Amino acid sequence: MTMLSNTIAAAMLSTANSVSVSVHVFAESQCPACIDYTVNQLAPLLAALPTAVNLSAYPYGNANSTLLDDGTYEFQCQHGTNECTANMWEACAIEHYPEQSTWFPFYECIEGSDISQNRDGEFETQLVEDCAEKTGLDFYLLTSCAGSNPVFGSPEDGNLTMQSIAIATEKSGHTFCPWVVIDGVPLTEEQIDNNDDLTQLVCQALLAKTSPDDTLPPICLN
Repeated sequence: MTMLSNTIAAAMLSTANSVSVSVHVFAESQCPACIDYTVNQLAPLLAALPTAVNLSAYPYGNANSTLLDDGTYEFQCQHGTNECTANMWEACAIEHYPEQSTWFPFYECIEGSDISQNRDGEFETQLVEDCAEKTGLDFYLLTSCAGSNPVFGSPEDGNLTMQSIAIATEKSGHTFCPWVVIDGVPLTEEQIDNNDDLTQLVCQALLAKTSPDDTLPPICLN
């Protein structure tokens, strides 16, 4: 089992004795709605509730995977090979930096860069290196995971990591992107399309599981 598989399993365990909420986001790097959700919902959520949210991201979305004869997997992404490449860099960051306060700034940087708009041109790896430097991640560690062809990922690392994300995405039952699950309950497409405030939705989930002895974050008391 990969490190990311362990992280996924841990994140989906019950948090019955603590006041925190799990948020699972199944997305893809070049999906306009996913990019918007990262910038306008996930980033403000983590800024407002950094310790009350256990965030897990799965950069795969509507992709498909095929098992090859050599035991590795080939990925086909909805928006093309550049999306597969960006998904892999994001997955490698999550794999090797499992703390959300560490991987999310890199993830947000990728989503907000020109990479997210470049579907057909040459993939700009320099922008990945820039995001790594900006957010304090080791670009060479990420490169060892992404491999010489990040569309596939390194056979021993990124390729298996992405396949574990593919399996998690399939099991999520997602029918659109981004597919957002709060404590096991998926948001509706209407909630996503209407830009319902994710922070307030998380506050509602926190309130539902808070005992009289617990203290809610101030933002959830408004």
